[in-house]
Amino acid sequence: MSADNPCGVLDLYRAAVPECFFQLLQQELHLRVRQRIFSLPLVVWLMISQRLDRKATLSTAVQQVVQQRPRTLLSDHKRLREGTVSCHTGPIVMRGKKCRCWWRRKWRIACWTI
Repeated sequence: MSADNPCGVLDLYRAAVPECFFQLLQQELHLRVRQRIFSLPLVVWLMISQRLDRKATLSTAVQQVVQQRPRTLLSDHKRLREGTVSCHTGPIVMRGKKCRCWWRRKWRIACWTI
């Protein structure tokens, strides 16, 4: 059992919700497809992993990405390649306050997926 994949849950997640599902979902919800650090599959996985670990926080989830975990869900974003992703959650929280619609859409997608 690795830190990336507790008890094979990541494998189960990837089998149950393949990448093509998220591509269709983006088309259906008219989401712009951009190169992002936090892609839809990654955001949903981080939400699942937070639920599996009672002590997990937003900071814990972001720290996983900073440590480049889980590799199979990470995009080929320039900041990930260069290792310059910040572990500070302030910008994520501020974006949530400034653009609640963006967070609602992500939450709706995550809930719909699960």
